Amino acid sequence: KRLPCIIPYMLSEAAKLLEQKGIRLNVCYFGEAGSFKAPGGKNLGMLSKEELRKLYYQADFGMVASMSNISLVPYEMLAAGLPVIEFADGTFKEFFPEGSATLVGISAKELAEKLLLMIHEPSRLENQIKTAHQYMRGLSWEKSAAQFAEIIEGLV
Repeated sequence: KRLPCIIPYMLSEAAKLLEQKGIRLNVCYFGEAGSFKAPGGKNLGMLSKEELRKLYYQADFGMVASMSNISLVPYEMLAAGLPVIEFADGTFKEFFPEGSATLVGISAKELAEKLLLMIHEPSRLENQIKTAHQYMRGLSWEKSAAQFAEIIEGLV
């Protein structure tokens, strides 16, 4: 739902660039209404928790656009062991340590190049997941609530 025109364009163009290298990029969108026409991909619509879990385990990469605020989606994907692609100019890096995801600019060419790099060097993906998992082990709702309460109390 975030960056509704940019992401489909980037993915469609990256798919064309990868096709020239003999790699087929299958793009699936989720979280949209069933009527959404997914450019260059398939709209899976609204998914149940079980359907999401299966998708995360079957997919090779997940792309999220945490531009103005982070959602729970990158947390879910990373917890499932799915490597995440996020935007370098977004808020992901405010919440996760460096090396937890592949960060890209708004460029289909850069996205295609980074996908190729990850395909050819899978150890990068393993390191990303390991970094993200180590970080997430220290998270809890209680800790987040305490931090939030501290911020609010500091404003009063």
